[in-house]
Amino acid sequence: MNLDPQTPGGARNRRVIKILAGLAAVGVLLGLFGGLLGATAIRALGLDDTEMPPPPNTSTTTATSQPTEEPESSEGDTAPDATREDSKSAADKDKKKNKDKKDKKKPKLNATPNHVSPGERINLTGRIPKADPGTQLQVQRLENGDWDDFPVVAETDDNGSFETWVVTGRTGKMKFRMKVMDGSGKTPPTTVKIG
Repeated sequence: MNLDPQTPGGARNRRVIKILAGLAAVGVLLGLFGGLLGATAIRALGLDDTEMPPPPNTSTTTATSQPTEEPESSEGDTAPDATREDSKSAADKDKKKNKDKKDKKKPKLNATPNHVSPGERINLTGRIPKADPGTQLQVQRLENGDWDDFPVVAETDDNGSFETWVVTGRTGKMKFRMKVMDGSGKTPPTTVKIG
């Protein structure tokens, strides 16, 4: 490549190299400026110490408004007790079936995960069994003893099920519920710890 400033081709080649070097320098400076600006924004928003949310379809703890049953203790048992199942009365089994049927008729709300950092996604899923398909539901958050509308709406499907998500920067234990927009029903609240 001819870089001799005395020849027309050399002078042109030198000018092209200077222009390319200048563009490269401007690109590096813009990249550094953008990186510093982005790092400052992340630090200012408090996102630098936030853990990543778990990947989808992993086992997470679910906050639910329904109590869970404790497993029977097997301390001292060395082998399964074949008579334990036989000793349950038919009345106990009927009570459990009736309880399961009643639970399926009650509105339900789950929040996952039930402990998040500020600004992290909270998935809200559940069911309002008597709701028609397409019923509008309003997410509500308990604040100072009152249920305030959260700016998120969901719709029920054919089974009365719904799913949506919210994000909040407020910290502490927050209670959420879903309210049918026409006022005909609501889910029990569920609690999420934020921060």
